[in-house]
Amino acid sequence: RDLLANGHTEPMILVRAAQSYLHAGLIDKALHLLGKAGQDEPGEPTILRLLGTAQLRSGRLQQSISTLQQCPAGDREAQRLLLRAYLESKRFADAHRLGQQLQTDGDDEEYLLAAQAAVAHGQADAAHRCLNQLSQRHQAQLPAQWLRCMSDALKLLAGDADAVAAPQQDQNLQQLAA
Repeated sequence: RDLLANGHTEPMILVRAAQSYLHAGLIDKALHLLGKAGQDEPGEPTILRLLGTAQLRSGRLQQSISTLQQCPAGDREAQRLLLRAYLESKRFADAHRLGQQLQTDGDDEEYLLAAQAAVAHGQADAAHRCLNQLSQRHQAQLPAQWLRCMSDALKLLAGDADAVAAPQQDQNLQQLAA
């Protein structure tokens, strides 16, 4: 408000100040400045993304969804925030649909969000595929024990508990015989 009181109404100055407020956890102050900046520059992607972020962090889920839906489809950060807003508002079908879009050539966070959305929507097969793709991307960098654990978790997620239990039983029998 001090910026506005001193006549600083240039939208990008307000945006930079709002970013500082967001980082400091002063969400209401950020919302106020972003609201003013949005009036001066309606539809500006950076303002929309930051406003959606502030709304999401303040628990205004429906407002956040509405704002983030206005961001360009190519704004990956805005799309990840929108997926989080869908998850938090329990709009699992929307989250799953967006998660499937994001995981295509996405980064690790997008794969994990897509898997979370799939699980929340009851789509264990989709979550399994997503996590499997993620583990394949990092296979050379991961220890064998982690890969076995991930494989077992994926089988359980897909409802194949027998495939996990059988090797464990065989291993237990081998240990008893030794």
